[in-house]
Amino acid sequence: MRRRTALVACVVQNDPGARTKRENLARVSAIVERALDDVEGGGGDVGVVVCAECFAHEYALTAERARALSETGAGERDGECVTWARALATRARCVVVVGYVRAVGRSLFNAQTMVDSAGDVVAHHHKVHLYDMDEAWADEGEGFTTSVVKMRTVVREESASGARVVARGTANVLCTQGICMDINPYQFKAPWDAYELANAVKVAKEVNDDGTKLHQLLLFSSAWTNAHPNDTDELKRAPVDAADVVNYWFARLEPLRGTKAHFVCSNRIGEENLIKFCGCSCVIDMRAQKVLTFIPPRSEGAKLVHIVLEDDQDDLDHE
Repeated sequence: MRRRTALVACVVQNDPGARTKRENLARVSAIVERALDDVEGGGGDVGVVVCAECFAHEYALTAERARALSETGAGERDGECVTWARALATRARCVVVVGYVRAVGRSLFNAQTMVDSAGDVVAHHHKVHLYDMDEAWADEGEGFTTSVVKMRTVVREESASGARVVARGTANVLCTQGICMDINPYQFKAPWDAYELANAVKVAKEVNDDGTKLHQLLLFSSAWTNAHPNDTDELKRAPVDAADVVNYWFARLEPLRGTKAHFVCSNRIGEENLIKFCGCSCVIDMRAQKVLTFIPPRSEGAKLVHIVLEDDQDDLDHE
């Protein structure tokens, strides 16, 4: 008999298309609810749900359009995306992460907000490494965001005949936030081995009361594409190579190899101006150097995975 304590993570992959923000929020709600209904897969015990960059509307924005879509993510004037995240968090009793346009005074940011299971905002991350299309409307964030967040966990006993949940609890988890271009070298000009985002995860040193290091998650919301705006139409029309996408993310996480960190990635799909969004939403175990779950490039949906925090056999196998 084997006993493991795990956190159930849910990554969401959607195509916002040309729909309104309200229509997209309804569609994503339906996607998430189907995952939560998967009791066998852990849907009733989800600890964190991660959504993509600008998940409820188009990504390519003018300054005027970004201003129209923006929300504050602050109290009564949250706006639709953060209000949606608060509602899901309290209903499912889990942490929720969403990407959207955030207004702070006259400044606009490509933002990722994390809400805890009580519906309270834990942190706002503003994209630090702006992509070409972000520069048309967004201000640069000041740095990477790391927070300690309490998440639901399950304890499961596993044997040759199956697995069963024998206890439920919570754990403090050290979460670093990142958005798409944040994983790349700054402006594609910084040295490849600067590894700015991965090193922000690596240097975080929060510990539990007993001195043990907290488990770490890199919560990554993305609008990763198969081509750049100035590429040829031929390159833009090329099919997404999923292996290339995931291998590139692995390469950019090099400093985390062998650590007890997990990369939890939600990437959108669809097409804008001939450019395809790649999907490939996934969870990667950096200690085992293994992809634990993956959503193909053209599929909408949500995937659940058990991220093992403690294992009485200290095994590297994961579900």
